[in-house]
Amino acid sequence: MNKYHVFHRTPYVPRINTDDIQCLDDDYVHVAILHCPSIDKAFELTNSIDFAWWNNVEIEWYKEPTRSTSVGDVIVCDGGRFTGAFIVESVGFRKLKQKEVINCERLEKIDNG
Repeated sequence: MNKYHVFHRTPYVPRINTDDIQCLDDDYVHVAILHCPSIDKAFELTNSIDFAWWNNVEIEWYKEPTRSTSVGDVIVCDGGRFTGAFIVESVGFRKLKQKEVINCERLEKIDNG
């Protein structure tokens, strides 16, 4: 199991263009810590599908109020093969480069190569 930290962009911006995103401290709120096998599963577990996502047993901690994880949000894998910060895109995830998180104290400690 890997440990994941989920950061929601605030305020939420629907249909955000993630190509030239800059992850600034004021733009993101740490909303969850969970343990699961993959980033895909972390995304699924932080979406309210059949019930509120914070009721999933894999959730170690969450912050209220919250919403489902969406495009523009960031999922950080803390260990394992895919360590790093990943932005949620309209299809899949993209690993953030260090220059994209340089102004975000919470994310810049992650080695993104």
